[in-house]
Amino acid sequence: MTPQSSAILPSATRIISIRTAGSRRSGEAYTLDRTPSKSAIVEALLAEPLDAYARLAGPDSADRPAAELLAAVVDTTVELHGLVDVIGNDPSLQSARGALVTRSREINEAIVVVLAGDGPGRPGEVRAQAAYAVVKNGTLALLTSNGGSLPAADRSQLLAAALRALGGSAS
Repeated sequence: MTPQSSAILPSATRIISIRTAGSRRSGEAYTLDRTPSKSAIVEALLAEPLDAYARLAGPDSADRPAAELLAAVVDTTVELHGLVDVIGNDPSLQSARGALVTRSREINEAIVVVLAGDGPGRPGEVRAQAAYAVVKNGTLALLTSNGGSLPAADRSQLLAAALRALGGSAS
């Protein structure tokens, strides 16, 4: 998580929790009436990792080594996971979740194109999809099983597995 997200997340989580609980004690009500809506806070928090994913799919990534690009996907997924926990199952944040899913799908497809590079057509695309699935889903699974953290050894093994799926080496 970036320093900016780390600084904002505790306050945003508190505001969201207070609003969700419907708390309207006098001091909190005054503060909350002067803050953006819960949905606006979440959208602002999610914008940073989504923009990071979008940069990974951008033209500057075309020349990046696959290992570096996949590592950046892992790190961005770790950051996004922490923010998604804030959203939880709050029904009032349905629009933020919908926008996240739509934008994530578009970005995921673009990152796969970057990973496939100028590879041999469909086989290159299949390998890129597999490598991306390994890092993205593997990161999420490991975060869940490790209480929200990703040990360095797990990260290294995950990247090595993704590079094998891509047909590359871990170096």
